[in-house]
Amino acid sequence: GTESVSASATESKTSSLITANTSKTYSFSSSTFSSGDTVAISIDPYASTSGKVRMTCVWEYDTNT
Repeated sequence: GTESVSASATESKTSSLITANTSKTYSFSSSTFSSGDTVAISIDPYASTSGKVRMTCVWEYDTNT
């Protein structure tokens, strides 16, 4: 395996969170991963004036398929 990830996104989502302490849920339709794959997440806080960004990712997957 490799720890390197591609610089090109497989799938991406964009939204603006202009209010503090706001959560957002995204569903991805074409992205898949398998055991041993490396998954990368990135955030572009282009509008952030404070420079503080916190993120929590929750992964839901079906082990029956």
